[in-house]
This record gives sequence, C-alpha cells and structure tokens, in this order.
Amino acid sequence: MAASEHTYEIAIWAASAAFQQDPDVLVPGLHYSRKRPGLNEIFYGSQLGAPNAFLVAHWDSLAAHQAFVAETAFYESFIPTLAPARADTADPISLVHALFPSSPVALLSAPLTEFATVTPKPGRGDAVRALVERLAQELNAEGSQAAGAVWAPIVEEPERVVLVVGWPSHEVHAKAVEAPKLKELIGEIVASSTETRVQEVVLRAFAG
Repeated sequence: MAASEHTYEIAIWAASAAFQQDPDVLVPGLHYSRKRPGLNEIFYGSQLGAPNAFLVAHWDSLAAHQAFVAETAFYESFIPTLAPARADTADPISLVHALFPSSPVALLSAPLTEFATVTPKPGRGDAVRALVERLAQELNAEGSQAAGAVWAPIVEEPERVVLVVGWPSHEVHAKAVEAPKLKELIGEIVASSTETRVQEVVLRAFAG
C-alpha cells in the first residue's frame, strides 16, 4: 500500500428493525472483530430514507482485511455476531473496498455522510473520474458548505468510483447541490453514467 492510501471497507446490508431503532445492537459484533490486528476506526449507522445498515472500517491495508476474511474459523464465527443488525441473515452483504488518497474520518464523523457511487457508461470512465475530481475540488473549496470530500475507484470494480462527502444536514446537502456549479457538474456525471447512486447515512464511531 502506498503511504498516501487509506484502505476502507464499506459494507451495506438490509437492516433489521432493531438496528433501525438502535444501531448499537451491532456493538457486540464490533467488539468481537477487534480481536484481530490491522483494524482501525469503525463507523456504523443507518441510511436515511431506506432500511439499510452501513459499516465502514479503516484497515491498515487491503491485505489486512483479506487476512481477516481468510482466517475461516474466526470469520465464520464473526458473521453471526452481525445477525441482530440484519433483516435476513440469508440476504447477502454488499462489501467493497476503496483506497482513498486522504483520510475520510472527518467526513464519516460529520452529522451526515453522503456515499455517491458512480458507474460510468462504456468508454466514459476517464471522463467520469475527471468530473468527480472536479466535484470533489468544489466540495473541498473554501466556502463550501460540505465538511469535505474524497473519492476513489472501487477496488473490486475499478471502473466504478465512490465519492464520500460530509454534510451538516440533509437540508444543507439538498440545497447545496442546487447551486449552479455543483448542479452542472452533477448533471454531467449523471449523463456520463449508467447509474449514480446517492445514499445519505448517519454514522457513529465505534468507541471500543
């Protein structure tokens, strides 16, 4: 891993009613995961407007998380600890990794965190990455209402990218993206993509 890379796992699944009411039902499982090396900050929470749970974990490296998963006996005993947070344990967990060029901790710690996942149209990958970089620069600029932004390709599907943005609230986010410059950039990204998925999540840091 390059010194500038920050390795993050992003896991999403259908949340149980108990998790939607109180995300801390996940805490016993997070304590269990702490038994393995290479795991740093952990954030977890619910998506606004949809019954999805998010788990975002910072690893020393991609290899560190792969080693965690490869330790079959431990991993197979860890997965059941997530059951109280899952609507149906038979449903798959979506899990991807991103190697961010800077730490997203401040964004994950914001009152609201936006995850925008973009799938470019065929042949539009370079254009989409350039547009997302311009959007991130605007969100990081002085005077921006965002807490900041960082993006990276998704390791498992390098054509796709994920942009993480910290916001003070849903209302501020909704108003900010209507500003002419942001609206134009977002419109260009959408026009160049087969899918642009925006998820707003209220995260909390695991203190264990």
